[in-house]
Parts: sequence; structure tokens; C-alpha cells
Amino acid sequence: MKNKDFINIETHYSLSQPNQSDSVFHKGEGVWLWDIESLQYLDLTTMQNHAIFGHSPSRLVKVLVEQAQNLSLNTNFVYTDRLGPFLKKLSEMTLFARCMAFSSTYQAYSEMIFYSMNAISRLKNLATDELKVVFLSSRHKDSHPYVDLFHGCSFLSLNEIDELEKVESQLSLVILDLLDLNQPNLLLTHDTVFKIKQITKRSQAFLVADESHIPPGSLGINFAFQAYDPQLFDGFILGEYLGGGLTPMCAGGVTENVFQQAGTLHSSMSSLYPLGPAVGLESLCMLEEMFLAEKALVKGAIIQNYFAQRKFIKEVYSHGLIFKIILSDECDINTIAAQLKDQLLLCHIFNDKMLMITPALIISEQEIEILLQKLGNIFPLEVVKELSSS
Repeated sequence: MKNKDFINIETHYSLSQPNQSDSVFHKGEGVWLWDIESLQYLDLTTMQNHAIFGHSPSRLVKVLVEQAQNLSLNTNFVYTDRLGPFLKKLSEMTLFARCMAFSSTYQAYSEMIFYSMNAISRLKNLATDELKVVFLSSRHKDSHPYVDLFHGCSFLSLNEIDELEKVESQLSLVILDLLDLNQPNLLLTHDTVFKIKQITKRSQAFLVADESHIPPGSLGINFAFQAYDPQLFDGFILGEYLGGGLTPMCAGGVTENVFQQAGTLHSSMSSLYPLGPAVGLESLCMLEEMFLAEKALVKGAIIQNYFAQRKFIKEVYSHGLIFKIILSDECDINTIAAQLKDQLLLCHIFNDKMLMITPALIISEQEIEILLQKLGNIFPLEVVKELSSS
């Protein structure tokens, strides 16, 4: 069977809309993916697929298999030997006193909202249904599909920050998306975060750093909130990246001060699945022991330097191993998409002439050289004409 045969089967029986890909992948190893027709692709979509350590990383696969053979499921009425060590390691690396593990981003949001509403309702002497939770982001609301699923939640863009002041008396939580694709370093400015913190401080609300779309280590630091004053945030939420693409694994945490106000999270079901914490702990150890965040800065600089004076590229915003490439007006996005396909490069293409390139943390210098050779076939060097003096 070929790619199109599997695609036809899936689109016939699936309830979802068909995607734009015409490849069917069946094997992954490191930064490489193979489709069923044996074509080998270089995967540059870590931000979307959560495989920050590459596909089928041996250390994580070993831990996953050993844990599955030993204990894969238990009730939430007992302890396991997996969750505690994971939470301890996460607390040590983030410097947040109390941490939580979740099986999905939805659960992470849900528990953080529940936690903050209960704490602030006591503090402000308001019923929870009178409180407000705000998702604040530089990106479109469509990037935050969970907003409408929670009662009392709303979405604001960065240019609507002043709207927070109108609901100060009812504000319980601001979930702040730290990713800002409009900034050269892809993060919110310090001034913006400080301004938001002043509002939440006055309103006695919690400010939580949302990193659900930011792969740990990819920005050259283990976690994006570490780029700011640590006293700015009352808590954080991580996406599913600590599962290494093998198992759903989200996490969050709060400061000791918040914990003293809010107490324990009674509804958490985070101890249900020992597989997640087992893999998550190994992921944290890999980040730290292999110095992957520090190496991301070095590798990212090599790729960034390559993009200088390349034809069809208008601008490049980058930070570590995350790249937003803005194509020039003369460029045809469909042509670029076809050329990326021909070069067997898998990356996220946007209709507004923008590419996102996010390779796995473990990409080697040799693999970076292969990437740059392939990109060179799409984006040749600009010819700079020197003016001769008469």
C-alpha cells in the first residue's frame, strides 16, 4: 500500500477533517521520519509533535518499557514510587515549591483554574462563579482552544491588557502565554510581563506562566519563565513535552506563598498514571545532564547565521532552536511548500508566508549541516553587487 491508500482509508472513516499532508509516516528515529514508501524526512516540527529528544529516544523508551512492565496504572487513593521523585526534580529545576503532574494540557488548565478560583474566592469573599480567569496571549484565540470550555474564562490579546483593569475586583487568575511570535526573540518583553504583574498584584490575583506551546530547553534555557525575574510569576504550566512524544505528560507548579494561601489541590488525579512521571523524570534528567538547553543556543546560532542574506527570506526571528521565518513578498508560499517537500523537510507552513522551524534538541552538527544544505537549495544566497568607484 502507498501513502494515498492509507490517507483514503483514514479520511473515509475519520470524523476529523483531512489534513494537508500527503505523507504517511510509520517510523521515527532521532530527527528523522520515514514514510511507508521509505522516503526519509528531516523533522522540524518539535513544537507540534512534542518529540523534543527526537523520535523513539532510547533512554525514554527504556524507562517507558520498564515502567509498563512493572506498574502502568493505579487508583488515585494510593502513592506510587514514580510521582514523588518527578515532582522533587521539577521543583528543584524550576524553584517552584509545589508542583503537579497532569495527563493533558486541558487537565493542567482545568486544575490551575479550579485551584486559583477556590483560593481567591476565600481571599475576596466572592463566589467562584463571580470570579474571572483571563487567558492572555499575543497569538490568535484559535491557538487557545480550551478558553471557551471553562466557565468564567475569557481571552484577551496583548493590545487589550488595559481591559484587565476593568475586572480587577473579580480577577482570580491570568494565564499568560509567554510565546510572542512578533518579538525578535520570540518571548514577551520584560516590560509587558511587569505591567501585567502590577495589575494582578493590585487585584490579588495569580499570574501563571503558560509554556504549553514552548518546548523545554529549545530557547536556550530549561523553561521560558526563567528568562524573567522569578518573583513575577505565582505559578507555571508546561505542555506535553516532558513525555518526549511517548506519553502525555504535562506539569505545573506554584510558589510557597501561593500554596500557603490556597493549600492542596484536592481534585488532582495526577497520580493515576506512573508512566508519565517515570518518563518525565528521565526527561528532566536528560535536559540537565546533557546540557541540552545550553547546546540549543550554540546550534541555534549556527542556523541563524546561515539565514543571513538568503534569497526569499525577509526576516528571521529566533531564540535557541525555535525559528520563525518570514518570507519575502516576491515569494510564492505554494512553491516554497513544494520545494520543502522535494527536499524532504517537514516543517510548519503558514498561509501568511511564514515558516516555523523547531528541530529536536538532540539534532547533531552533522544533521544541521544536512539541514542547511537542503535549505540552500530553496533559499540561495543573495547576489550582492558591489559598486565600483570610478
